[in-house]
Amino acid sequence: MPSGDGTGPWGRGPGTGWGCGPCGGGRRFRRGQRSGWGGGSAQTITPGEELAELKQEKKDLDTYIADIESKLKKK
Repeated sequence: MPSGDGTGPWGRGPGTGWGCGPCGGGRRFRRGQRSGWGGGSAQTITPGEELAELKQEKKDLDTYIADIESKLKKK
């Protein structure tokens, strides 16, 4: 959590980030694979699912960049 307050990145709640922090347990996977809580093994995703995930990742990154630019303007 960026602020340690349980809101997660961009205020969307826990489990919405990259999984790199202490709560993520290093649960970061390569693009094209995903892991569930069921078995722990990665499964290949369809091209359509990958496209949807990439579009969401771009949207999240655009929001993140806008937040950084906003903070820079304040300083």
